[in-house]
Amino acid sequence: MYTKLSLSFGLLATATLALAEPTVYLIRHGEKPSNGSTGLNAVGFERADCLKTVFGPDSNYDIGYIIAEQPKSDGKRDRPYETVLPLAEELGLTIDTSCSKKDTKCVKDLVKDYTGSGNILICWEHKELTKIAEKLGDDDAPTYPDDRFDLIWTDPYPYTNITDITSENCPAQLIAKTGVTLRDMPVQAFAPCNGIVWGYLTRCSTAAGGPSDLASSHAIKVGSCASVSFDSGAGSLITFTGFPWRLNAQSTEYGVADAIIASEATNEVGEVQTKSDPEKNIYEVDTQALENEEYPPPTEEELSSLRKVPAYLPIIAYSLCLVEFAERASYYGAQTVFSNFIEFPLPKGGNGAGAPPRGTQETAGALGMGLQASDGLVLLFQFLAYVIPIFGGWWADVYVGRYWAICVGVAICGIAHIIQIIGAIPSVLQAGTAHAAPPFIIGLLLLALGAGIFKPNIAPTVLDQYRHQKQYTKVLKTGEKVIVDPEMTATRTMLIFYGVINVGAFYMLATTYAEKYVGYWLAFLLAGIIYFILPVVLAAAYKKTYRTPPSGNSDLAKAIKITITALRQNKWQVWRKNFFDAAKPSVLAAKGIQVDWSDKLVDDVRRTLVATEIFFYFPIYNLNDGGIGSVSTNQGASMTTNGAPNDLLSNFNALTIIVAVPIVDYFIYPLLYRYNIPFKRITRITFGFTLAALSGLCGALVQWRVYKTSPCGYYASSCSEVSPISIWWQLPNTILGALSEIFCNVTAYELAYARSPASMRGLVMAIFLFMTALSSALGEILLPVTEDPDLIWIWGAPAVALALQTIFFWYRFSYLNNDEFMTDEANYANSDAEETPIQPTEVEKAVEK
Repeated sequence: MYTKLSLSFGLLATATLALAEPTVYLIRHGEKPSNGSTGLNAVGFERADCLKTVFGPDSNYDIGYIIAEQPKSDGKRDRPYETVLPLAEELGLTIDTSCSKKDTKCVKDLVKDYTGSGNILICWEHKELTKIAEKLGDDDAPTYPDDRFDLIWTDPYPYTNITDITSENCPAQLIAKTGVTLRDMPVQAFAPCNGIVWGYLTRCSTAAGGPSDLASSHAIKVGSCASVSFDSGAGSLITFTGFPWRLNAQSTEYGVADAIIASEATNEVGEVQTKSDPEKNIYEVDTQALENEEYPPPTEEELSSLRKVPAYLPIIAYSLCLVEFAERASYYGAQTVFSNFIEFPLPKGGNGAGAPPRGTQETAGALGMGLQASDGLVLLFQFLAYVIPIFGGWWADVYVGRYWAICVGVAICGIAHIIQIIGAIPSVLQAGTAHAAPPFIIGLLLLALGAGIFKPNIAPTVLDQYRHQKQYTKVLKTGEKVIVDPEMTATRTMLIFYGVINVGAFYMLATTYAEKYVGYWLAFLLAGIIYFILPVVLAAAYKKTYRTPPSGNSDLAKAIKITITALRQNKWQVWRKNFFDAAKPSVLAAKGIQVDWSDKLVDDVRRTLVATEIFFYFPIYNLNDGGIGSVSTNQGASMTTNGAPNDLLSNFNALTIIVAVPIVDYFIYPLLYRYNIPFKRITRITFGFTLAALSGLCGALVQWRVYKTSPCGYYASSCSEVSPISIWWQLPNTILGALSEIFCNVTAYELAYARSPASMRGLVMAIFLFMTALSSALGEILLPVTEDPDLIWIWGAPAVALALQTIFFWYRFSYLNNDEFMTDEANYANSDAEETPIQPTEVEKAVEK
């Protein structure tokens, strides 16, 4: 009993001590000017003023100590200080600015050493807030969103967990995705003297010309005190876009009693909220105004005259590219030795691990199952690795989110690598095909499964890290004003991403030499070693990664319904112009038909289906990029290698891309833009298709020369001697194919992301990857003729088919060069708001009475 009593008192004492310790509240500084200068903008100052109400003497926060980031002598980094200055003056406190921006230890020490009464408020730059919370003791601190300024993080003692995240509900944060809609009331409005336009308009039909010229009969003065009267008109409706407004009803000097501005504001998840309070003024800010200050949209004149540039990529995007590097290095490092492992037997006189005798022209091998078995298993592997993404992308979009799907794929591939390493141990290989084949095939299938879950989700996750996906203007350090373009940003991101893929693919060089000179156990071990970088990088990047949550339901079902509705409304005449417009809710409503999708989703479905149609031109392209199945490796085995592995040249595909990506990104594309030479998305794909057709033609010519010079003539594949033609004659085919990928595959990644709804991006990316599976299926169909003496046609026929397809492709899709890159929800919301009559709220009716 005494023990229990002692324990109870101990727990009570601990709880009392915790209650005595201050709670830490963390907030972000106010909004900054659009030109990047020091200090706060108008909305930021209004927010700072509002904090006096949020944290002031009458609040429950009981602030006794305020810490803000240390401003620099030139005025920079003063926003946190200016944000909390009005509050500090209200509370009679001195702001502690002794800690510099990145000195989180200093902040921790200030919190630890604080012995006063009341709680602690920390105001800082938003990216550093997470680091401060971590330094205080929260190992899983959240990431402060780039597009929010209103969040309050509550971190109670012992500061190991952010227990609450709430909104300040300050002026700048009652945000509407569309223009704020206000109703007229017969009142006068007063504009305070703080440099911000305040006012309440009635019977105003337009808002052209800016805040000082909203209507010819209504003058509003900026930066001076003035009372403004307006007519009242029953039922008149005003919509503001692009500028913040409020009704100031604090003064009765001008006959203004407490009044309400009620409006509907759409929050980030699309819910409609009514913000009104009869006890106090309500501040309403259009989110477009906030965004336009931070990211000013270009005017029509600027669009035609200013240079376009890509945005800088966030560091976390590069970290995720490192994830892709490790995965592709291990994937290709293993895949590149599959053909020889399956096709050729253990070399006579070799070391028993698959390596041939030194100084011979023999090829490494293990299972000895022949060319067709090798082609069959390699094509099966490729087919599965690019069919499974259909499931992997859908599963991630709907149920687990892309980030966690990536983690599951990583775990499965890790198991696959371990099995393949075990299956390549020399004693297993020497026991015969019956013992060596099962673990290899199991590992091959698991590797395809894991890659299929990983692959459709990594590229969208990288693109997700760039959060602002509309054009805006900025001034460079040189003084030049430019347009930051989301399409160019996506192009640069995917070029870097694709370049990193091929840095990983270049790892094949290590595994091909390992099989040639040591054996397959080392080749598969090298693939496994590089792979296990993945979990480390994913764990390190976890907190900083923007992780798109699963939607809970895919738009796929709605996309099918939209397509069926369009077919029915058009009476199955698919060739009609504006075919999908017939399925839009705005059109169906006129016929009395109600549906559960939006106009934007209909346009997204149209754009997605067009992108999918483009993707169906890729299977024939893929047949020309490296040849069908193992035909390129087989060709190399029939040529003089002089000690080089017969699958060496496949590494030059990756090397070409590694060298070409920075040249294209930093020299060729900027040069074309500078001289206003259009090289848009469909043009890029068409150019890539042309290069691939030339690549296939080169492969056919080399195969013809091999047949002409081989001791066995047109049966060179099974010949014990090789052609005197050097294996380096495969280089033109390899280089042209690699260059084509930069223009075709990179652009396809962009289209898959930009032309699909947010809840279907993994799935649409998977549809593009599925085209590689279709190529593998075509290769399987051609297997019976993939043998001597018909290998010239295995190279030449796809090249001819691609050349003809390229002509038709350009004719069919060239108009998409000028199509909008990525649609925005607000474009649709604004137009819908104009068409939808809004009835007065109960609050407004009460005010009018």
